[in-house]
Amino acid sequence: MNTLTQLDNLLIGSQNAVETLAEKTHARVLVISDSHGAYEEFSLILERFGNTCDALFFCGDGSLDLIKLLQNFHSDPEKNKYLPSVVAIVRGNGDSSSYPIEVNLTPDRFSIPDNQTVTVNGKRIFITHGHKEYIDYSFEDLGLKLQLQQCDFACYGHTHISADDRDDNFRFINPGSISRPRGSSPFSFAILTVEKTFIDCAFLEIKKGFGNQRDYKIYTPLS
Repeated sequence: MNTLTQLDNLLIGSQNAVETLAEKTHARVLVISDSHGAYEEFSLILERFGNTCDALFFCGDGSLDLIKLLQNFHSDPEKNKYLPSVVAIVRGNGDSSSYPIEVNLTPDRFSIPDNQTVTVNGKRIFITHGHKEYIDYSFEDLGLKLQLQQCDFACYGHTHISADDRDDNFRFINPGSISRPRGSSPFSFAILTVEKTFIDCAFLEIKKGFGNQRDYKIYTPLS
């Protein structure tokens, strides 16, 4: 459950939840990107996996989808349990810098930053959309930001292609898109399991059935 408070560092949740996440062993993080209006798809994923994860990272392009979900789930006693206690949102090239939201019947406005840094189980994770780091061409600019921010790895979006890449210094994880995958990439998202000595990334392909029926299958990206 999330308090739906935007902190000074623009993370969404309580300060206690953020501090707990920073030290939590065996932490799970739901990573989603590029929903582009797929509100219902996003909702189904949260209802299936949200209450099994300690945090949600959204890597941009569809931030309004998540803002609406936060508001609607928070106000629904049956659904607020599906909101992870810490949420990080970053702005994609199709997003605005802020969006209105109503919390406990009180109007508010949440800012959407270009990037976020979140500590999970002692690991510093850099979250960005990727267009400003030119990730279509290389990881050079993103790697420089990781170095400057003293981060361990990055989660990014923008390409709509799921990927788990490494260079000599860093790891770069893209969950893919839940609405508009490109190339041979399926509709997808990812779940990170952050341990003290390693980070596991499970990519889940969205298999659509009749109506709202969904099956989620673990797969390995071609990259």
